[in-house]
Amino acid sequence: MNPSTVILAGLLGSILVTAIVYAVIARAGRRRRQAENLSAIDFARGSFASQLNRGVEMGELLLQLVEALRDTFKLDAAELWLCEDGELKLVAAEPRADRDPIALTEAELSIAANARVSSAAWAKVGMPAVLGGRVSSNLRLAPISHSGQLFGLIVAERGRRAESLAIEADATLEEVAREVGVAVNKARVDAAL
Repeated sequence: MNPSTVILAGLLGSILVTAIVYAVIARAGRRRRQAENLSAIDFARGSFASQLNRGVEMGELLLQLVEALRDTFKLDAAELWLCEDGELKLVAAEPRADRDPIALTEAELSIAANARVSSAAWAKVGMPAVLGGRVSSNLRLAPISHSGQLFGLIVAERGRRAESLAIEADATLEEVAREVGVAVNKARVDAAL
């Protein structure tokens, strides 16, 4: 056999092996990311609603939810704000944080209730007080709403130097916010009755 042919066959073989190994690693990474994203959704869908129906305190459930979000997305911080009397109030944060309530105008309430998961750039225009000095972070904000009414806001935060949240995170945050919106609406209706 010609030495050039042997070298060429060896190169092609190593390229093929590298491509197969890369495909296996990429597939495993996708599966891992999907499994991580499911943990926050699973908590919001199943555990959150069932525990709320059994009478577990809302504050405890919201704290568990922000812990699940922080773990799922490997966040530096996760916050859940609820809207009461035209103000957003921080009710759960991981790590724990104290932030002043944020007064919202009717226009801000309406805009936020109908917004999709957004970034800090949107918050600078739509709700600048939510930023609270966090200009050097990667933020994703997910409005918690139901039937056009704003019930709250989920804030997912990573440091500026950290990897940005993937596009898939928006879909997960949106679904978690939707599930929480339904549960908060039900809790408020039950309390009113």
